[in-house]
Amino acid sequence: MRKSIFILLLIVMVGSPLMAQEMQSIFSGEIKSGGYGGPVVKISDIDGETAVWLGGKGGWVINHGLVVGAAGYGLVNDIKETRIGTDTSRTRQIAVGYGGLMLEYIYQPFNIIHLNAGVLIGAGGVGHQFKDDDEDEGWTGSNGDAFFALEPNLGFEINIARHIRCELGASYLYTSGAELVDLEDEDLSGPMGYVALKFGEF
Repeated sequence: MRKSIFILLLIVMVGSPLMAQEMQSIFSGEIKSGGYGGPVVKISDIDGETAVWLGGKGGWVINHGLVVGAAGYGLVNDIKETRIGTDTSRTRQIAVGYGGLMLEYIYQPFNIIHLNAGVLIGAGGVGHQFKDDDEDEGWTGSNGDAFFALEPNLGFEINIARHIRCELGASYLYTSGAELVDLEDEDLSGPMGYVALKFGEF
């Protein structure tokens, strides 16, 4: 009987402090949710030529500061146009696009101007497009290749209105696996400048 009482007291003494401790977690209290989406324009350099990218990004905004979402971009201007064939009557250019998971952190989001840092982790594709000069048909594509894409970014946001923000910043696109006749990873990888409009509940 004494042994049972001793074991019971020991359990109470050891268990009480553990029960009194509050569970710690990344998100405490009520989680506030929002979301946004919007267009993005980027400028970079591809093998010495100015490249213009158009795309968009958006996601779930958690507690006004953390964003989990997706983004995607595609090259929209003509890059690396070259004549091919003995009669030089056919033009070749490259086509590139990439996208994937996007994570962002917004620092002091209630200030009119505040910082934003994030990263995109995903994949993309690059290929050649061809067009015959003596035909009215558009570009046709072939011999494409896939690549891994990693793009960290740092910028600042401006609160234009309650549900509208403008973001200006810079990023660095790192690719691995892109390989064409006249294009490799070092041609695609490099710094980018961008501007984005965001519409939503922040």
